[in-house]
Amino acid sequence: MLLLSDHTQVLTFRADQRPINNYYFLKNNHAPVSVSPDLVKPSTSLSFAGIPAVLMYDTLGVLARCYDQQAARSADLAIQNWSGEEKVTTGYAKLSIDTDLGPVPVRGNLGVQVIGVKQSSDGLAVDGDKITPLHGGSDYRDAGGGAAVPSATSTPAAG
Repeated sequence: MLLLSDHTQVLTFRADQRPINNYYFLKNNHAPVSVSPDLVKPSTSLSFAGIPAVLMYDTLGVLARCYDQQAARSADLAIQNWSGEEKVTTGYAKLSIDTDLGPVPVRGNLGVQVIGVKQSSDGLAVDGDKITPLHGGSDYRDAGGGAAVPSATSTPAAG
Protein backbone atom coordinates (compact mmCIF):
# COMPACT_ATOMS: atom_id res chain seq x y z
CA MET A 1 0.00 0.00 0.00
CA LEU A 2 1.31 3.44 -0.91
CA LEU A 3 0.41 6.22 1.54
CA LEU A 4 0.62 9.89 0.69
CA SER A 5 1.21 12.64 3.22
CA ASP A 6 0.46 16.34 3.08
CA HIS A 7 2.39 19.28 1.64
CA THR A 8 4.59 18.31 -1.24
CA GLN A 9 6.55 20.96 -3.12
CA VAL A 10 7.38 20.28 -6.73
CA LEU A 11 9.66 22.19 -9.08
CA THR A 12 8.65 21.81 -12.71
CA PHE A 13 10.06 23.26 -15.92
CA ARG A 14 8.06 24.76 -18.74
CA ALA A 15 8.99 24.47 -22.40
CA ASP A 16 10.95 27.75 -22.19
CA GLN A 17 12.96 26.24 -19.27
CA ARG A 18 11.82 28.75 -16.66
CA PRO A 19 11.14 26.93 -13.38
CA ILE A 20 7.69 26.99 -11.79
CA ASN A 21 7.28 26.14 -8.10
CA ASN A 22 4.00 24.60 -7.00
CA TYR A 23 2.73 23.29 -3.69
CA TYR A 24 0.41 20.30 -3.59
CA PHE A 25 -1.93 19.68 -0.65
CA LEU A 26 -3.96 16.51 -0.12
CA LYS A 27 -7.61 16.99 -1.07
CA ASN A 28 -9.12 14.91 1.76
CA ASN A 29 -8.70 17.46 4.54
CA HIS A 30 -4.94 16.81 4.67
CA ALA A 31 -5.26 13.25 6.03
CA PRO A 32 -2.94 10.52 4.67
CA VAL A 33 -4.52 8.54 1.84
CA SER A 34 -3.67 5.30 0.05
CA VAL A 35 -3.09 5.46 -3.68
CA SER A 36 -5.66 3.88 -5.95
CA PRO A 37 -4.39 0.55 -7.38
CA ASP A 38 -4.89 1.78 -10.96
CA LEU A 39 -2.16 4.39 -10.35
CA VAL A 40 0.38 1.82 -9.09
CA LYS A 41 2.63 0.52 -11.86
CA PRO A 42 4.66 -2.70 -12.07
CA SER A 43 7.80 -2.48 -9.95
CA THR A 44 11.18 -2.12 -11.56
CA SER A 45 14.30 -4.06 -10.70
CA LEU A 46 17.46 -2.47 -9.39
CA SER A 47 19.08 -5.86 -8.73
CA PHE A 48 22.38 -4.59 -10.16
CA ALA A 49 22.52 -2.38 -7.02
CA GLY A 50 21.29 -5.09 -4.66
CA ILE A 51 17.68 -3.82 -4.58
CA PRO A 52 15.24 -6.44 -5.85
CA ALA A 53 12.37 -4.08 -6.71
CA VAL A 54 11.31 -0.44 -6.50
CA LEU A 55 7.69 0.68 -6.23
CA MET A 56 6.52 2.75 -9.18
CA TYR A 57 3.38 4.81 -9.59
CA ASP A 58 1.88 7.35 -11.98
CA THR A 59 3.16 10.57 -10.37
CA LEU A 60 1.14 12.97 -12.51
CA GLY A 61 -1.99 10.84 -12.01
CA VAL A 62 -1.50 10.90 -8.23
CA LEU A 63 -0.98 14.67 -8.25
CA ALA A 64 -4.10 15.25 -10.36
CA ARG A 65 -6.35 12.89 -8.40
CA CYS A 66 -5.16 13.30 -4.80
CA TYR A 67 -3.72 16.82 -4.46
CA ASP A 68 -4.86 20.41 -4.87
CA GLN A 69 -2.26 22.60 -6.61
CA GLN A 70 -1.27 26.00 -5.24
CA ALA A 71 1.34 28.22 -6.86
CA ALA A 72 4.24 29.15 -4.59
CA ARG A 73 4.26 32.72 -3.32
CA SER A 74 7.12 35.04 -4.23
CA ALA A 75 8.23 34.99 -0.58
CA ASP A 76 8.49 31.18 -0.72
CA LEU A 77 10.67 31.44 -3.80
CA ALA A 78 12.81 34.24 -2.34
CA ILE A 79 13.98 32.19 0.66
CA GLN A 80 15.18 29.49 -1.73
CA ASN A 81 17.45 31.99 -3.49
CA TRP A 82 20.82 31.73 -1.73
CA SER A 83 24.46 31.02 -2.45
CA GLY A 84 27.58 30.29 -0.47
CA GLU A 85 31.29 30.34 -1.23
CA GLU A 86 34.36 29.11 0.61
CA LYS A 87 37.99 29.70 -0.31
CA VAL A 88 40.71 27.73 1.46
CA THR A 89 44.37 28.77 1.23
CA THR A 90 47.05 26.55 2.67
CA GLY A 91 50.84 26.48 2.67
CA TYR A 92 53.35 24.07 4.22
CA ALA A 93 57.04 24.31 5.11
CA LYS A 94 59.23 21.49 6.40
CA LEU A 95 62.78 21.46 7.73
CA SER A 96 64.48 18.05 7.67
CA ILE A 97 67.14 17.29 10.27
CA ASP A 98 69.87 14.71 9.68
CA THR A 99 72.92 15.53 11.76
CA ASP A 100 75.00 14.51 14.75
CA LEU A 101 75.13 16.39 18.01
CA GLY A 102 78.48 15.19 19.21
CA PRO A 103 78.26 11.41 19.40
CA VAL A 104 74.41 11.46 19.23
CA PRO A 105 72.79 11.20 15.79
CA VAL A 106 69.69 13.41 15.38
CA ARG A 107 67.12 12.65 12.68
CA GLY A 108 63.63 14.10 12.13
CA ASN A 109 61.83 17.14 10.83
CA LEU A 110 59.99 20.24 11.90
CA GLY A 111 57.12 21.70 9.94
CA VAL A 112 54.35 24.22 9.95
CA GLN A 113 51.18 24.44 7.90
CA VAL A 114 49.37 27.76 7.51
CA ILE A 115 45.65 27.61 6.76
CA GLY A 116 43.31 30.44 5.88
CA VAL A 117 39.59 30.11 5.17
CA LYS A 118 37.29 32.78 3.81
CA GLN A 119 33.53 32.09 3.71
CA SER A 120 30.69 34.21 2.40
CA SER A 121 27.01 33.76 1.66
CA ASP A 122 24.18 35.70 0.12
CA GLY A 123 20.46 35.22 0.58
CA LEU A 124 17.14 36.92 1.12
CA ALA A 125 15.20 37.53 4.33
CA VAL A 126 11.41 37.54 4.06
CA ASP A 127 9.19 39.40 6.53
CA GLY A 128 5.62 39.39 5.25
CA ASP A 129 5.80 41.05 1.83
CA LYS A 130 9.16 42.71 2.54
CA ILE A 131 12.20 40.97 1.00
CA THR A 132 15.64 42.12 2.18
CA PRO A 133 18.97 41.03 0.65
CA LEU A 134 21.47 39.58 3.14
CA HIS A 135 25.23 39.11 2.92
CA GLY A 136 27.51 37.63 5.53
CA GLY A 137 30.73 35.77 6.00
CA SER A 138 33.81 35.09 8.04
CA ASP A 139 37.50 35.37 7.36
CA TYR A 140 39.55 32.91 9.39
CA ARG A 141 42.81 34.75 8.82
CA ASP A 142 44.53 36.68 11.55
CA ALA A 143 47.27 39.30 11.50
CA GLY A 144 49.83 36.49 11.45
CA GLY A 145 48.54 35.22 8.11
CA GLY A 146 46.28 32.38 9.24
CA ALA A 147 46.08 29.48 11.60
CA ALA A 148 49.45 27.76 12.02
CA VAL A 149 49.56 24.01 12.62
CA PRO A 150 53.02 22.91 13.84
CA SER A 151 54.42 19.39 13.51
CA ALA A 152 57.57 17.59 14.55
CA THR A 153 58.94 14.05 14.20
CA SER A 154 62.08 12.33 15.32
CA THR A 155 63.61 8.92 14.74
CA PRO A 156 65.59 7.11 17.44
CA ALA A 157 69.08 6.57 16.13
CA ALA A 158 70.76 3.20 16.40
CA GLY A 159 73.99 3.51 18.33
